[in-house]
Amino acid sequence: MKQTENWPLNVEAKRRSLFPGEYPDIDQIPEERLLFLFDAVLTAKQKAVLEDRYREGLTAAETADKEIINRSRVYELERIVFRKLNEHKGWMSIDQNRISADTWISDVVPSVRICRALKRSGIETVGDLSTLKPNDLYKVRNFGEKGITKLNRYLADAGIDL
Repeated sequence: MKQTENWPLNVEAKRRSLFPGEYPDIDQIPEERLLFLFDAVLTAKQKAVLEDRYREGLTAAETADKEIINRSRVYELERIVFRKLNEHKGWMSIDQNRISADTWISDVVPSVRICRALKRSGIETVGDLSTLKPNDLYKVRNFGEKGITKLNRYLADAGIDL
């Protein structure tokens, strides 16, 4: 097995090749932010396939054998992973110094579940969120202790303190 040198930036480079567009320089994205995003939006099996293919440098057949799935499932999981990562591309490159009250929650928080719950309650920007008291979040439908803990973790990573 060959270990790849530029993990996890090679995953971002692959995503950019699949979804062309205007992106900031890849060297400006902190590796910790990519790894945090992987943990936030990918399932355990998706992360395992991603690491096998892009960290360990395994072929699809080797990954299929290791993960005990068929090769077409490896390709399907890769497509799902890159589509999910592309949905959160803005979050990967957000500049902490440019976060303002008008910044969309979805640009700061990579969890679709948390963003939808907040949006349903009329909370769409960081400014909307900052007007809430901590206990107000418990009143948001489908939003409990785990959601609040995750939200605080995402906000802390983006340099926001409520």
